[in-house]
Amino acid sequence: MAGKETNMYGLRPDQLYELQTAFHQIDTDHNGYISGDEMRTCLYRNNIGYSDADVQRVLAQMDFNRDGRVSYDEYMGFMSKIYRGLFDLIIKRVKTMEGLYRLPFNVVQCPNLKLKKPSWIRKPSNTMVLFGLLVSYFLVTAGVIYDIIVEPPSVGSTTDEYGHHKPVAFMAWRINGQYIMEGLAAAFMFTLGGLGFILLDQTNKPNMPRLNRVLMILCSFIFILVAYCATKIFIRIKMPSYLS
Repeated sequence: MAGKETNMYGLRPDQLYELQTAFHQIDTDHNGYISGDEMRTCLYRNNIGYSDADVQRVLAQMDFNRDGRVSYDEYMGFMSKIYRGLFDLIIKRVKTMEGLYRLPFNVVQCPNLKLKKPSWIRKPSNTMVLFGLLVSYFLVTAGVIYDIIVEPPSVGSTTDEYGHHKPVAFMAWRINGQYIMEGLAAAFMFTLGGLGFILLDQTNKPNMPRLNRVLMILCSFIFILVAYCATKIFIRIKMPSYLS
């Protein structure tokens, strides 16, 4: 029976099963027909917003013999046309995109290069990768890109009530501005805190001597605590009334 229906409607077995399941879910009284009330109930149950006019329009398109209700054959005939139409449309668009993608390669042929890795290039060790990450993190948090573009001074200066000039390392009240020393100091503390978390993670290694584990945990907590306190002080200097 399934094979005959597949040939009749031109659908794959999975598509046929999907449409049959949907029909039986809509046909709540199981009389073999879909009414307008059953269609509206199904749409409402699946949170699909259709007006009564839209429901009647769809049912009218399915109702080939105009008897006011949609039979199983009418439903399958209508939905199979939609399935086949969508499938043909997708295939057509895929072929069109494939043709567009192949067009440049029909004009320009990719060279057949046989590249060989030089013998002096070697895979970096884990320590070198970690060092590179820490240096990159330090430079980014230090605002090296800002320093290159804006070229701020190393430190600033301020004048007190007596007319004396004093150097300052932090550009107060400027969230989007900094001196070079300010960025380096903040980056050092950020990197120190990150290094503390890395050391704390290394304590989970098996077969580590107890003394080494205790020392690494102690150092990691010291690094994190110093970085946190220093960063909090920096924020108070940068924005005096922010944490008050």
